[in-house]
Amino acid sequence: MLRKIYEKAEKLLANRLLALIILIVVLYCVLIGRVFVLQIVEGQSHKNDFTYKVQKTVKTSGTRGNIYDVNGKLLAYNKLVYTVNFQNDNAFQTLAAKNGTSESYEKNKVIYKVIKILERNGDSFINEIPIEYTGSGKFRFTETGSKLKKFKRDVFGIGNSTDLSKSEKELRDKLIKDYDEDITNKVISMLEKYGYVNDEEYARAYVRDCLNLKGWGQKRISLELTKRGIDKNIIENSLPKENTEQLELIEKLLTKRLKGNTNIDFKEKKKHFDYLARRGFLPSDILEVFDKVLVKEDW
Repeated sequence: MLRKIYEKAEKLLANRLLALIILIVVLYCVLIGRVFVLQIVEGQSHKNDFTYKVQKTVKTSGTRGNIYDVNGKLLAYNKLVYTVNFQNDNAFQTLAAKNGTSESYEKNKVIYKVIKILERNGDSFINEIPIEYTGSGKFRFTETGSKLKKFKRDVFGIGNSTDLSKSEKELRDKLIKDYDEDITNKVISMLEKYGYVNDEEYARAYVRDCLNLKGWGQKRISLELTKRGIDKNIIENSLPKENTEQLELIEKLLTKRLKGNTNIDFKEKKKHFDYLARRGFLPSDILEVFDKVLVKEDW
């Protein structure tokens, strides 16, 4: 019995027409399944995509009408204006290299052309840059004080106006955190060119403040300036040549700490000595003041 069933099945499978019918049925089932997915399962999604591609919604703000007061006096009205924006990109560098000029020259040329177009159209040009031309290729600032510092800060992209009173190393370390090395070098060069960064002036001002306000000795001042990247020769030239000021400062600080008691023991003398040494005064200067101020037989 089983053999007869096997033989009939073998004959059916050997029939090419039957195999073709089975293949068509399978493909038809696949097609039906795919159509079901597209229309039923994903139908809404495809509909939304099609609508998005063929339909575009544009929102346009309505023009505000004129505003009048109770007496009919015009308070506000509409006026069409145009804005010109200059971007500091690589296009100016490419143009300058092509024309054999500088980047600043190409920027100024574009600005000049824009101003001429405005003048031809009868428009006015408002210059809010606090710089004026004095002749012979020289310029000067028209602002002073805090306004001038703010302008410098904005032009050179520096965080605050006090950053203009830093050494070259301090300012470079600050800028390199936000800008690449090339931009940082350009900013530093520009600041040095116009005298906004000058390590010699910075060192002199720093020494003056440390002596008069902080009461530091030359040794500590020299160490702090070195940390700020100031050259050794600049430091030496900025410090006082004579030790007269240092001796006067040591005497002032020591007298204040003694409170009139000049007869002290060795332990107290060492305490005062260490204090003055930490402030950066030379041991020889400290001992010289000790001989002058303290009771000699006790020292």
